[in-house]
Amino acid sequence: MENKTICPNFFNNVMNDSFGVYKTCCLHVPLKDNKVVGVPVSEDLNVFWNSEYMKQSRLKALNGEEIKGCEECYRSEKNGGTSLRKDLVEIYEDDDEYNERLKLASENGGHLNKFPSALELRVGNLCNLKCRMCQPQDSDLINKEYKELISIDNSLSTILPVVDFEISDDLTNYIQSIKNNASEIKVIRFSGGEPLINKSFYELLDFLIENRFAEGIEFRLNTNLTKMKEDTLEKLSKFKKVTIDFSIDGLESVYEYIRYPMVWDVTKTKLNMTHSFMRKYENIKMNANFTVQIYNIFSMFDLVDFFLSRSMLPILHILQNPSYLNIRNMPDNLKQDVVAKIDETLATIDEKGYMDKFQVEWVSERLRAIKNQMSLDRNEFQIDLFKKFTNALDVKRNQNISIMIPEIAKYYE
Repeated sequence: MENKTICPNFFNNVMNDSFGVYKTCCLHVPLKDNKVVGVPVSEDLNVFWNSEYMKQSRLKALNGEEIKGCEECYRSEKNGGTSLRKDLVEIYEDDDEYNERLKLASENGGHLNKFPSALELRVGNLCNLKCRMCQPQDSDLINKEYKELISIDNSLSTILPVVDFEISDDLTNYIQSIKNNASEIKVIRFSGGEPLINKSFYELLDFLIENRFAEGIEFRLNTNLTKMKEDTLEKLSKFKKVTIDFSIDGLESVYEYIRYPMVWDVTKTKLNMTHSFMRKYENIKMNANFTVQIYNIFSMFDLVDFFLSRSMLPILHILQNPSYLNIRNMPDNLKQDVVAKIDETLATIDEKGYMDKFQVEWVSERLRAIKNQMSLDRNEFQIDLFKKFTNALDVKRNQNISIMIPEIAKYYE
């Protein structure tokens, strides 16, 4: 019988979150007795890796019991969608080392004497963009903007979260743990904020190259791509394998509306430069991270075509929060028109001549999951919040949804 709770991240992966504690993935909230269990990154990584919380969580996962803090994946699956957990299970189910880790944890009360094989470093919330669906803990510019908006209209405090404490980008001890165990690491991922404007990124990159660990490590980078340089790409080429997951969320005016204040032509130039390196080096590949939300639900189809035609996988993530940008809370007539467009795309996608059939199948599955998400009942109140949020940012940023994304604006008139 399928185990519907087991997740490879509890056996393979560690990351830090924006609040300075260790966890197993970006969606995971470590909870025990309904309280957050946080081991700060100022501690040695092993304090978290074999903490009582992690040992008990591994045993629960092995026994098919749900783990508190993993509700995001469980909820998505119960609603008929896919999830990060399911994606990882598919990736690792035939991996011998992963299955050995399951065996060791089962035999040793959840304890694992193997260092994590995959690590992610979130380098604080320093960022050069303030994307509409992003949160203050991931962008210092958004945090500043939200505070300014609330000072003008206090009623916005109910929908604009702010961070009132410093989010540190000091990863000294975390990075030292990685350096000490670099020979055991198979995968390292950097995310942010924006890694390419953070000194920790370059410090670890240089260490792994200079000490010849790079050739045995898969390096993954989450970036908005706007600060990418050729010399950085040359360094990345030294790794065994490189995956650049760049956030895009739309093309042209939709991109500029969501990923403020960046200009599409600048990003397109960076995209073309990075794509040329991908063609030059066989160990570099690129994926387009696309956060599916109300603003870009129609531009999604052009973006899928844009990247599949370039043999780059458009990874369609369904935004869950904030709820007022969640596609389940769109007006019914908008949902109906999007469903019709998805059905048309699914019926014709095999005729487009895209080279990578795996990418086509992957995107098709995601489009079906998006249909399932839209089939969920909406919260009418969220439509009003969408209008309030959109108007507040439009005024602050001197933008206008009716001009920049008229195909969405008309459904909210």
